[in-house]
Amino acid sequence: MATTARNESQVRAVPKARAYLRRVAGTQMHWVELSPPDSSAIDPTLPPLVLLHGIARHAHTFDHIAPEFARRYHVVAVDMRGHGGSAPVEGDYTMDQLAGDVKGSLDVLGIKKIHYIGLSIGGMIGQGFALANPGSLASLCLCDTQPSTPPGSAGNRPKKGDRKTNAAGTLPYHPIPIPFPFPFPFPFPFHSRSRS
Repeated sequence: MATTARNESQVRAVPKARAYLRRVAGTQMHWVELSPPDSSAIDPTLPPLVLLHGIARHAHTFDHIAPEFARRYHVVAVDMRGHGGSAPVEGDYTMDQLAGDVKGSLDVLGIKKIHYIGLSIGGMIGQGFALANPGSLASLCLCDTQPSTPPGSAGNRPKKGDRKTNAAGTLPYHPIPIPFPFPFPFPFPFHSRSRS
């Protein structure tokens, strides 16, 4: 079996993280604060940036880009309830509750105003967060998301007998897998430095 040698410049640095596990709005929530790759210190004086993953993912979804963000931001990657290190949940919950989980996590950290990047359902949660907490946002970046609550979720569930529903009274939901990490570089400003 042939092996390929890689030099140090080809190996991406893994972010150093400080993990939290706290009860927020009745649910055990997990999130991590990440440091730049060339430092072991997390700088809470930098502008806060919250990263929220897509469905069936976790806070470490962003490990490939978070170290670069951490050079200029205090990065907080949250595990949505029922994902990653956050506690599993029973029964239905709403997008408003998920947005409340983000707000509750920020309250524990004492963070008042954030930049927010949400991927897929994380973007939908970001929309709910923005509507409920407009004064808490410095910016909002929604990636690969939609401007509504997913069909069949609590708060958007059609009534049984609605001609658009199946026999169980819910709309069919067919998730499409998203490849991670993305196979291309993100066009963020940190890519402007030389890559030789």
